[in-house]
Amino acid sequence: MHCVLANPDQSGDTPLYFMYRDLAFTAEDRAYLNEQSLRFDITVIPPGTVRGEYVKTKGHYHPLSPSGIGYPELYQVLAGEALYLLQRSDLRDVVAFMAKAGEFVLIPPGYGHVTINPGMETLVMANLISAGFASEYTFYKQMQGGAYYLMEVGGWVRNPAVPPIKGDPCGGGA
Repeated sequence: MHCVLANPDQSGDTPLYFMYRDLAFTAEDRAYLNEQSLRFDITVIPPGTVRGEYVKTKGHYHPLSPSGIGYPELYQVLAGEALYLLQRSDLRDVVAFMAKAGEFVLIPPGYGHVTINPGMETLVMANLISAGFASEYTFYKQMQGGAYYLMEVGGWVRNPAVPPIKGDPCGGGA
């Protein structure tokens, strides 16, 4: 996580979130998920900040499927509130939105995403995704995170390692 934080040199070594992958409630559920080539995961993000930045996931993209279309991903917030930062790799589109417990979020093909816990309670979310690929983290590592960091003081701050974004509300775009 050091490589995607706003202040990477000042972070500790405490785990920031926990992922429980490839879960199933019953043997029947496991068989159904396997037949559909799906994976069910749970992610838990405790509240807090790392040197002023709200705790978040590392961020990743999905590769193209054999049909040439990227894989979508479906999330449901089970507890807490999630702030999702979605961005295309060419940064033509960057959006952020909140989801509360009980709400679903669909990550469309072609978008990378970071999940942030800006609240005071633990965020728990489930996701359903194709079991046929591995997430791609390279872009987020190279760019030192997403297009923006969400800071406890100051709100959204543009990531200086990311090229200027047209229409950037934080400044720097054409």
